[in-house]
Amino acid sequence: MTRNPNPKSLAAARLAQALGIPIMTSGMYNALNWALIGATVLALLLAVAYLVAAIWGWWGPHRKRRLATFAIFLVAFPVLATTQRALFFRVFGPSVRREQELRRTEYADVASFVGVGDAAPAFRLTDTNGVEFALDAQRGNVVLVNFFATWCAPCLHELPHLQRIWDENRGNGKFAMIVIGREETNEAVAEFQSKHGYSFPMAADPERSVYSLYAKELIPRTYLVSPDGKIRFTSTGFYEEEMARLQRELDKQLRLTR
Repeated sequence: MTRNPNPKSLAAARLAQALGIPIMTSGMYNALNWALIGATVLALLLAVAYLVAAIWGWWGPHRKRRLATFAIFLVAFPVLATTQRALFFRVFGPSVRREQELRRTEYADVASFVGVGDAAPAFRLTDTNGVEFALDAQRGNVVLVNFFATWCAPCLHELPHLQRIWDENRGNGKFAMIVIGREETNEAVAEFQSKHGYSFPMAADPERSVYSLYAKELIPRTYLVSPDGKIRFTSTGFYEEEMARLQRELDKQLRLTR
């Protein structure tokens, strides 16, 4: 069975949606965009028309009125053009990103078996150096667990960030970390580790036996487990802001172990 969507994360995403820029559908955007384009072109054409009319009848009685009307449409042209650009960059673009974030959160939750506040499922693996890693044996420590694949582009972007975290905390006796290759052989993970120069512990999960305890699909996935064995942070996919959030939670959990 798949995990039901996390009500807290969905509520947070929807609250952000409600407090931020409201969702604008592509149909609404296209209608407004074409209306503004039409109004912009019309303003330019009318400005030209009134200027020509004013010049043509320069000595006539309507010159001043035509010049005034020309000035109005001349000012309206850049205003409408700027509004059309602002509609995309300030309204539609952020609206689309907010909708994508909401869908990403929902999809990731549906594909997950565990989430923040749940007990981290126990597992036991042997890393590429032949050292056994057992999550239960790490009770009392803060543990970072990551699932990746050697072919996964977002994983390749995320792993250097995890290397930095390892470099900064490897000397802390209260910190442990394991990066697990989903559906990868031990040989493939070892070759990948050597090629990229990663020094953190890595292990293979060729049958998805460990990954399937945590999720149904989607990688990379990162979990931060507190000393009491509870999951305190999860992320799916690679996002810079998620790495910053992971760092904050890691610092918090490590402080609690002092």
